[in-house]
Amino acid sequence: GKWTHVVFTLTQFNSGKPDGVAKLYLDGKPAGQLSPRNQLFSWDVERAAIMLGLGYIGSMDDLAIFDRALAPEEIATVHQLPNGIASLATKP
Repeated sequence: GKWTHVVFTLTQFNSGKPDGVAKLYLDGKPAGQLSPRNQLFSWDVERAAIMLGLGYIGSMDDLAIFDRALAPEEIATVHQLPNGIASLATKP
């Protein structure tokens, strides 16, 4: 009966160095970090797919994917949006 706001950020991936950082935020607050990582993502952009919910049980509401890692302050702001991430959508 409780919603949890979940954010993952990934930085410095594909750098060829062990400087990658994966961070987890729950309800707008830092909850964990995995670093240093020598993480390589390699894929054919034309065939790339995002697969969520493998083994997941529960409900999912909004989903947003950004082209950069959000700063902690931005994550806290998104968490507090009255209508979720849809508050940021521009209407034609």
